[in-house]
Amino acid sequence: MLRSLRPQAQLVDDTIALGEGVSLRHEPSRRRPGRWALETPRVREQQHAPELPDSHGYGRAFAEGLPFGAERRALDLAWTLARRLGGAVVTDSGARLEPHPAQVRDLQVVALEALGADGLLALARAVEPTAAALPTAPDSDVAAVSVPVEQGYLLVARGPLDPVPTALAAAPWTAEAVSFTIQHHPQDPEEDALETPDAATGDRWTRVLRTAGHLALAVRGAVGGYVLDGEGVLVDPADLT
Repeated sequence: MLRSLRPQAQLVDDTIALGEGVSLRHEPSRRRPGRWALETPRVREQQHAPELPDSHGYGRAFAEGLPFGAERRALDLAWTLARRLGGAVVTDSGARLEPHPAQVRDLQVVALEALGADGLLALARAVEPTAAALPTAPDSDVAAVSVPVEQGYLLVARGPLDPVPTALAAAPWTAEAVSFTIQHHPQDPEEDALETPDAATGDRWTRVLRTAGHLALAVRGAVGGYVLDGEGVLVDPADLT
């Protein structure tokens, strides 16, 4: 999982070196067997502006000044790991960042085989019969389908792979690859700024992610390839069933 975002990561004894002076050190504990300490250079910038979104809770956790540069990238990595593994990030001051497992609901399938607009629509309708094709230019290499979900929709789009995800950067075939993105568009755009959703919203996010997963599996079943989440981390297809 780490190498999806940090291909240079190296495990030495109980420490994973991540580059930029950043490392993860395993701290064995009977109560918390999955506990790791993140060591990073301290680089801070100005305080978070209250009027700006703070979906990750960084402004709350780092009220004296936001992490910047290498420290910010290390924090983003830790937040992503916590989201994927169902954990939390605890800062040295004791602030707790606990992302919802479905806080990122976008997925991507990267494959060598293309899929026509009609085929993409048929796959989407197998998951949700009310899916509808969206208009595109006649000579476009892009195809798009809208899939209704609770209080919003999922946009499924096929197009060229650009940029190449870090997780697949070493693959020799990406220049010819096709990207299938599945993006959640909630009815209320401000929903994306929530750090901690209420129970009803969190449950709805989980259902939306499940539908996105079914769409990704349908695409992968037709064209093969790899599945990544919206932050570029490889996803085991078994986790989407």
